[in-house]
Amino acid sequence: MIHELRDSWELIHALCMDGFVTSLVLAVVAPWMGTLLIVRRMPFLGLAIPQLAGAGTALAWLLFPVFFPEALASQEIHQHPSTLFLLAGSGAAILVGLVGLTVMGRKGRVASSHAAIVYLIGLATAEIAWVTGPYPEMAESSARRGRLLTVLPEGRNLVVWASVAALVLVIWLRKQLWLSAFDVDLARLKRLNPSVWLLITLLLLGTHAALTVPVTGPEVLLALLLIPPAILNRAVPSLASYGPISALAGLLGTAAGFHLSFQKDWPLNPSVIAGLVASSLVVASGAGLIRLALRLTKT
Repeated sequence: MIHELRDSWELIHALCMDGFVTSLVLAVVAPWMGTLLIVRRMPFLGLAIPQLAGAGTALAWLLFPVFFPEALASQEIHQHPSTLFLLAGSGAAILVGLVGLTVMGRKGRVASSHAAIVYLIGLATAEIAWVTGPYPEMAESSARRGRLLTVLPEGRNLVVWASVAALVLVIWLRKQLWLSAFDVDLARLKRLNPSVWLLITLLLLGTHAALTVPVTGPEVLLALLLIPPAILNRAVPSLASYGPISALAGLLGTAAGFHLSFQKDWPLNPSVIAGLVASSLVVASGAGLIRLALRLTKT
């Protein structure tokens, strides 16, 4: 076991250290943010927001030669969209989708059906953009599969700073975010507008996804937003521990996913998903025992 872990680490260090660091940072922040969706009973937003960013990234690949015709001037060498252009595409798609969800929302909530529709629209848009784009094979390989194995230092730094900023804001605004998500009536008594705080939540999630998905792809962010918080929802000993424990499960699962991928020669994204499910179940068992112990000590 020790030898296998050492071999995996040597391969990761040699081949994709930037992608590994990027994934670990995302694994801490995304599950913490995903708890807001689970508490609001809006898990489909965790599907819709990353997929919107993925659709915007795909559209950026599709439209890049329209804005820059010289990109396809040579049949042998095609220029690729810059990071800024991809961010603009993902950000625009996120903005359009969030405006639509906000307009469709009622009483500070977004219906799961609306989020599911937006997710399906984003999925269909991305698929069509990949098929009809001028470089479908490279675009699909680099963006749709996550690019975790080919993350560059520029992309790593973008994800790190975006994730750190998002986590700082979530912790700073935690009381308002939790109260408006957990008890709408009490939030109104505290003079917090649930619709405004729903919009703030969507902007936090949307901005983070718009900045990170062009680097990592939508699947990894989607898995991190939903799997640990959903499994740990009823196992954590307190609401205050929900975010940190979900982040712990995300961190362990992502590291395990990289190990599985390199040891078993599995695709990276499915390996990370398998690692997240396994780690979340293990952490949920431990958290459940702690919760039971706390109840017994009180009685």
